[in-house]
Amino acid sequence: MKTAIRIDACVVAVAATALALAACDATHLLGTLDGGPPPEQDSGPPPGTDAGPDLPGADRSDAGPSGPITSWTGYIENYKFASGSDAVRVSYTTDATGNIVGTVTLGNGTPPPPATDPNVGYPSELSTFDELGIPRFYVAEGYAYTMRDVAFTGRRMQFDVAYWELWQGWCALQTPVPGQTSCLPNVGSMVSADHMHCALLNSATSQYDQPVDCGKLALCQFGMACMCGIAGCSVQEQGIQLFFDLSVTTDGASADGSVTGQINGHNVHLTKDP
Repeated sequence: MKTAIRIDACVVAVAATALALAACDATHLLGTLDGGPPPEQDSGPPPGTDAGPDLPGADRSDAGPSGPITSWTGYIENYKFASGSDAVRVSYTTDATGNIVGTVTLGNGTPPPPATDPNVGYPSELSTFDELGIPRFYVAEGYAYTMRDVAFTGRRMQFDVAYWELWQGWCALQTPVPGQTSCLPNVGSMVSADHMHCALLNSATSQYDQPVDCGKLALCQFGMACMCGIAGCSVQEQGIQLFFDLSVTTDGASADGSVTGQINGHNVHLTKDP
């Protein structure tokens, strides 16, 4: 095992893995990271004054049993995801009860397949630690994140995206650790200098001789992606989100606004798909 610099830390920033971190008493051989400013949920353009019964941008010609389907494609200004893409696609409709439901797809790529291995971090392409040994912020490009807390007034539409959604299936595969709420024991952990090898502290030997996948370490200990109990594990439904605030044009042909949260203070420009 390669040498790592030891830093004691009880709290590691949620920005590293896009999930909230619960309190702990473990010692980790990693640095800490500032989670950034709190989300600003009211930074977008002012609402319009031309309220109507239809969804913003809705095309009545493709209405189905649950309402019309509307989609916009565009970009986040002056921002790039890991692939270099700045793309964002929003697609929504109304359900049988009249609520707005839809998805937000970020960046460019193929969404990861369902999780199958509880002992390896998910997704497989998850880049766990940066050159400073800090867990990386991760976005699954091409994945259709659920639109949450959707609201629109006049021509103003607001909604959230929660990154924790991606790990729902992976957390369900985890085996609870007796007496713990995480998917790994609450003990010290070590990351090698090249960030390729990780291990847990063995209390019997006082050595870091319990190998663990670095991706699982990042999610279970540093990101606290899963909450475990006697019955099993499930994803922690809290943590880093994106907050979109958009103003739709009167003809529904485009929408402009802002995004805050982990991606903070960038403009968003969307055009209705043909």
